[in-house]
Amino acid sequence: MSIKIKIDQANNAYEGYFSGPEMGVEAGVVVVQEIYGVNNEVRRVTDHFAGAGYASLAPDLMWRSKPWLDFAYEDRDGARNVILSLDYVALVNDIVTAIECLRGKLVGAKRVGVVGLGWGGKPAIEAATRSKADASISFYPGTIDLKSLDIVTAFKGPLQFHFASKDDRTPFAFRTALRSALVDRDDSEIYIYEGAEHGFANRDRGEYGKAYATTADQRQDEFLKRCLSKKDGK
Repeated sequence: MSIKIKIDQANNAYEGYFSGPEMGVEAGVVVVQEIYGVNNEVRRVTDHFAGAGYASLAPDLMWRSKPWLDFAYEDRDGARNVILSLDYVALVNDIVTAIECLRGKLVGAKRVGVVGLGWGGKPAIEAATRSKADASISFYPGTIDLKSLDIVTAFKGPLQFHFASKDDRTPFAFRTALRSALVDRDDSEIYIYEGAEHGFANRDRGEYGKAYATTADQRQDEFLKRCLSKKDGK
């Protein structure tokens, strides 16, 4: 089942793309978009998690500008202008609300993971921390830098990162510092794909690398299975 759903919060309501089994769901995944909107690739990722048995939800984070904006990858400047014009704290609140939506009446998920794509990596981790999510995965999160590593370490749950070696948005110095910051965390995983470029896991981008993406998918799926499976009978 794949539909657009209404997500209620204190003073507003917005929408998200929901995909998942119609019954028997124990866990959920919130997918946090890149700057381009909840586009074909974001929906594909959300459907992928649904196919693995999770209730999956991708909130439309640009709704305050205009609902369901969908920018072409060639229009990076246009997409960035919209994202940067929005209230960042409100965006994080929207992700927290999406997590709570899966935990609530819609699904009743007992465990929820958060997956951030590109720009979505940073707000995804912040929302995961606030909502005490059960796991967080980030793909080439270019908005996390040396000055904001505390955002990563603040999350006390399992972490997984996927980086491209040829990506000036996540430079070597940053990746090295991140590894050092998480060196004592046996629940964290950092993968660097040699020869890959930013966006390598996105099927709709020119930088897409099938071999890299296939490996990354396998790693994220195994990670979520470990983190979101029943524990102690719960």
